Amino acid sequence: MSQDTITLNKPDHQQLSLAEEVAGAPGYSTQLSLSEPELTLIRQLIKDQYLQQIEQHHPDKLGLFRHRSMADYHQLCHHIDHEKLWPKVKRILPQSSVETIQTLPFMKELEKAYGAFTLSDEEEVGYGEMYWRIVRPDRPTDVGPVHADYMFWDLGHGKMPPDCFRVKVWLALFAEKGKSGFQFVPGSHLEDIPYVGEKRGLITKPRLLVEAKDLDLVPFAASAGDMIVFNDRLLHGGLVGGEKTRISLEFTMIVPHRSQVRLGFMPAL
Repeated sequence: MSQDTITLNKPDHQQLSLAEEVAGAPGYSTQLSLSEPELTLIRQLIKDQYLQQIEQHHPDKLGLFRHRSMADYHQLCHHIDHEKLWPKVKRILPQSSVETIQTLPFMKELEKAYGAFTLSDEEEVGYGEMYWRIVRPDRPTDVGPVHADYMFWDLGHGKMPPDCFRVKVWLALFAEKGKSGFQFVPGSHLEDIPYVGEKRGLITKPRLLVEAKDLDLVPFAASAGDMIVFNDRLLHGGLVGGEKTRISLEFTMIVPHRSQVRLGFMPAL
């Protein structure tokens, strides 16, 4: 793995717009970040769901988790059944929480960049999905293998409306800079990466026909509140490390092509 890290872009008058970075040669943008109030609110919405799930399955342990930060989850998880509690469907935020997040300033900035967009509903919950991940510092099994999101869609996971394209957003809520979080291959959205679909659990998932060690993976050196907006074809995966549990939030934007015509360019397909 490359030892380089990606840090936040500093705005200047020569800089490409967010949408131009995502569609163009970089394939990603780190121009946006959460304000402290936004970060605090999103953390609380996720913790509310986290505690509800623990209360449902382990009510006698609720107090233990209520009074500790989610960043300390790895120190407590032996008290509960981790695998049973946290399948993806249990980490999709309720519609009320999604609607609250959609009113926040960072979402308005995304709308400025892309025009009106909707959120994907890959799990068919009936509304646009935002879901969070919980990754312990010493558990590589808490993250999946390196992939590009379009591969899942091509394998039949999710339904796309016509004349639209996808953009992914990843937000760090609890993360140790450069040690846990997100890693990716800059520029990989412009390449055709060979892969096959294979059944894992109940879902057909992509498996790259290249080894992760042969990819020029770069860590995104994200602190809490940092975000990366990236191309649907960009190779990426989770980064495991540090000493704390990592919590992140993800969602997929479904953007009409006409939005990009308005901005004067088209995304890489």
